[in-house]
Amino acid sequence: MDFRGRGIGVGAVLIGAVMIAGCAVAAPVDTRADAPDSPIVSAPTAALAAVATATASAAPPQGEPPVAAQPAAHQVFATMHVPRFGPGWTRSIGEGVSESRVLNREDINVGHYSSTQMPGEIGNFAVAAHRETHSGPFSEIGALQIGDPIVIETPEAFFVYRYRNTEYVLPSGVGVLDATPQSGSENPGDRIITLTSCNPRMSTAERIIAYGVLDTWAPNTGQGMPPDIAALLG
Repeated sequence: MDFRGRGIGVGAVLIGAVMIAGCAVAAPVDTRADAPDSPIVSAPTAALAAVATATASAAPPQGEPPVAAQPAAHQVFATMHVPRFGPGWTRSIGEGVSESRVLNREDINVGHYSSTQMPGEIGNFAVAAHRETHSGPFSEIGALQIGDPIVIETPEAFFVYRYRNTEYVLPSGVGVLDATPQSGSENPGDRIITLTSCNPRMSTAERIIAYGVLDTWAPNTGQGMPPDIAALLG
């Protein structure tokens, strides 16, 4: 899905007493398959109505990317690189969004919502992290600019997503974790990444959601990051 037509929206619908992971205070829980490890956020579908035709729905030029099996709970399975977050910014991604077992651990910090897809998979690869506490991995989430690379490194491949847009929502609901965010669709066509955290800083008043779309990928041959992808990281 190409999110460039969506702009910035503010959620205005309460769906239940749940809140996103990655806040400076306790976070409630998603009631879907990976509960209790999935605190979440949402926004009304209307906020996302103006969506352009997707270019990411087809397989990338390199062909279908490899998709790993879902890891065990709390297991580190990928590394995230976001140059916009600062020079050399790299964090490990663990399975689930348990605060004690993933988000609050200095050796992990970023958690994958287990009810969402894996890196490179058609659908929505959604992650959460704190914005201020526990080293504030997503401190600069609001600084992302259209086209910024978000690189996910797994033992199978390097996936380059490109940031598309930001949305501010209320701390309730499940829509941003849909395979096609906010659509409720069971038949996604796009390869999306969703970053979630709290807004404003040190507050639970809102949630900030950043979306990106898979642009390209390269196999991980065990010989290090491909030069063209490494160049994106500066």
